[in-house]
Amino acid sequence: MAIHELFLRAQQKHFVDLESKCADLEKDLLEPIDVQAIDSWKKRIDEFLSEVDSLIKKDLIVKEDKGSFKEEPAAPVAVKIDQSFDAMIAELSHSYRESCLAKIEDLEECTKSIFQKPTKENIGSLKKFLKNFSSSAASYGYPKLGRFCKDFEYLLELKETGMIDIGIAQEIKEKVEELPQTIREFLNEEPSFTFEEEKKEKAPSSEIDLYLVHDNPEILSSIEKEGRTRGINVVVESDPSSAASNLSQGAFRAKFIVINARFLDNYNWIDDYRKNKGTKAHFGLIYDSLSLESRLAAMEKNIEHLFEMPLSIEQILQATRSIADVEFERPFRILVLDDDLDICRLVKVHLEEIHFKVKTIQDPRAFFTTLGQFSPDLLLLDLNLPGYDGMDLLKSIRADAKYNQLPVMVITASNDDETIAKAFSMKVEDFIVKPIKKSLLQARVSSFARIQNKLMLSQDHDLLTGLHSRRSFYYLLQGFLERITERGVRHTLCLIGIDQYEEVFKAQSPHFAEQLQLIVANSLRKTFWSHNILGKAQESVFSLLLEGVDVAHAREQMESFIETTLHDPFFVRNKHLQVAFSVGISTYPFDGVDANTLFLAAQKAQHEAQIFDGIKILSYSGEKSVIKERKEICSIDDDPDIHNILRFSFEKRGYAFTALENCEKAREYFHKRKGNMPSVVVIDRILTDGDGIDLYRELKADYLNFPPTIFLTTLSSEEDVLLGLKEGAVDYIVKPFIMSILVQKISKIIEKQ
Repeated sequence: MAIHELFLRAQQKHFVDLESKCADLEKDLLEPIDVQAIDSWKKRIDEFLSEVDSLIKKDLIVKEDKGSFKEEPAAPVAVKIDQSFDAMIAELSHSYRESCLAKIEDLEECTKSIFQKPTKENIGSLKKFLKNFSSSAASYGYPKLGRFCKDFEYLLELKETGMIDIGIAQEIKEKVEELPQTIREFLNEEPSFTFEEEKKEKAPSSEIDLYLVHDNPEILSSIEKEGRTRGINVVVESDPSSAASNLSQGAFRAKFIVINARFLDNYNWIDDYRKNKGTKAHFGLIYDSLSLESRLAAMEKNIEHLFEMPLSIEQILQATRSIADVEFERPFRILVLDDDLDICRLVKVHLEEIHFKVKTIQDPRAFFTTLGQFSPDLLLLDLNLPGYDGMDLLKSIRADAKYNQLPVMVITASNDDETIAKAFSMKVEDFIVKPIKKSLLQARVSSFARIQNKLMLSQDHDLLTGLHSRRSFYYLLQGFLERITERGVRHTLCLIGIDQYEEVFKAQSPHFAEQLQLIVANSLRKTFWSHNILGKAQESVFSLLLEGVDVAHAREQMESFIETTLHDPFFVRNKHLQVAFSVGISTYPFDGVDANTLFLAAQKAQHEAQIFDGIKILSYSGEKSVIKERKEICSIDDDPDIHNILRFSFEKRGYAFTALENCEKAREYFHKRKGNMPSVVVIDRILTDGDGIDLYRELKADYLNFPPTIFLTTLSSEEDVLLGLKEGAVDYIVKPFIMSILVQKISKIIEKQ
């Protein structure tokens, strides 16, 4: 590690001799060392360490002779890490040009060998050189050089296959001879592409993530407590006049401001606030009931988020996390495997600029060791590796029980359909073709990371109610039981089901059913917040662990909770529906000694309780019931032929499929399905009554739990692709498309759900 660190520092300072010496030593250290030769190795390392000073002095003299020397610090390893982005890019560009000039020396040797012995192997070496050069040159802002190398590589392929005449072959021979000088001339030009750093305002110390203004103390308390546990800086206010004063006087700056719409006479003050404060704050409004008129009025004033009562705490916190860019406890980690050091450097700079933690390696032999040490969240894999086939390496990853779920993005110069299809058949997340474009690289990786983070959150919390998901509740319960030492103390698991949920309440409308879930969840949170684990086991079944409580006391608490909940105005208004709850209870250690047996016992009791009228609370009895959910894909496209082929492909694989032909149909569909979204949505950009991207923005604003979305369209410019990815789409696929690739992508998304 010490040798590698010194190598990187030498490389950074352009100390060529020291860099070369370190590289040779590090390469030899990768080989197995004979125990009998250990003394000679110690001697070699001691000699190297004694040479370091002389090598540094030698490199400094060379830099002076070239006229490029500026006073360097005495110790070259003491590099400042607080460089500006511009300085970092300038240093990177300079380093790339220097490495290219060094590569040209190897190229000259390659061209000489071709003239001496024009074998297939020698020509293949030249083609490989040109392929690597074309991708890195274009990525570093030398597009002419990139095109030249690519065209030259193509000519060599034609010559190999005998598809060119003798006259052209002679011309190619002359160009091969001139090749090193031609590349030098291209490198003397100024790079045509400039890297721009996004200027970000430094957040003032008084900046907060969420400012919530509402007159319901229970909502304010819940948001404040839950926000604190999620690492979100929340300030709440119940007095609208006080809130107006705080905002107008600039007491603090909020990234997300959410206000009860009843407090607003008009929207003008929001425009004034944005204009006077020069802030980029997002605004959200909470409505008692969302009419079409209120939606459109809010959109005209650029209100980004709308919420309807009863309020989903989880939806507000999820929106805040996204807006405020609240970081997770561990930064997203990316491992890059590419034998081209210049590409590794470029990818690392681009991704570290947007706050990813990046590690790069060039030697495939060190891959699995690094994989175990670094534990990446994503692998960027080149397919053209020295001595190894990247596809074979990918295959070995998928065969490894420890790493077969590792997300992989292929990043390579190969872009033929067969290679792309083969990569997606091995469940890669994406396929990025060199030359690397900074904006697209950042957008694709950011989009993937955003989806991954959202999936991580959704695995822990229900996106509507904010309660623990079934999976999260189960693991919390299991961990709790493992820590219990007093076998005589009872702990009670309660499953609370809403009777006839599907037949009665969901039949009213998905929105009605969603309101019902929120009221129960908020009532549970209000009653049991401080001391108990709360969860949502199914759409209409809630879970609760009561610590140190026996069956008798659990029955009393459940009766009290249900009576209180039924006095909510929502239930009073809907008395004709005769709302009823069924509660199943199991106790530790009498009905089960682990999470699984306790869940089964409580579930049986809850199903048995449904046959009674009124409030039904039973302890362990009954039979197990299994509900299997069918995954659904929704397509929004005005082309019936596209719908037919998609329907055939997905229904054949056991998925449900819904076809919608325009924006209006899509709005109606999602309004009815609000609480029960499909698994994946596929949207065309060009629809008869609007742009698919505008529809996507609208639906995302209306439904925070809007599912992962793929654009499938003929609009193929870089600007269109970038726009789709920045809006939050999982992917942007251009028609005509390969059906097998689309199916693989959607299957991958559903697997993660």
